[in-house]
Amino acid sequence: MASKSNSLRDRQIASLKKILNLNETVESNEATEHASALHAPVAPILDADGNPIWKVLVFDDLGRDVISSVMRVSDLRSMGITMHMHIGASRHPIPDVPVIYLVEPNSQNIQGITSDLQKGLYSPAYINFLSSLPRVLLEDFATQTA
Repeated sequence: MASKSNSLRDRQIASLKKILNLNETVESNEATEHASALHAPVAPILDADGNPIWKVLVFDDLGRDVISSVMRVSDLRSMGITMHMHIGASRHPIPDVPVIYLVEPNSQNIQGITSDLQKGLYSPAYINFLSSLPRVLLEDFATQTA
């Protein structure tokens, strides 16, 4: 039987925390791991000057379902997510703010991401697909962003 710290839910939370921390590893020691396994850290990651890195999260329906199954809005805020929006919603530019995309790899989402990149809505962009990206879509994405 799997221990509590090795449950699928705990691994899913750890993966989401890493994604929300711009793929930086969330450090935790064994003593606090059990207590914090179900909650996000109390502060976002910091930049070189010690200031919090605030981020925008853009998701599709599946991305929303994945996140909402294990995290609350307060958890997102504690991870430095100041805004979270659906990829189909109208979004306005927020310069110098990183965006994290958590979406299914399909042509509609790739078009939305490409449109955002071409408009320069955010900088930089961290794109996380919820499953493998088919080669055809990868090539299409590369062509659109080149």
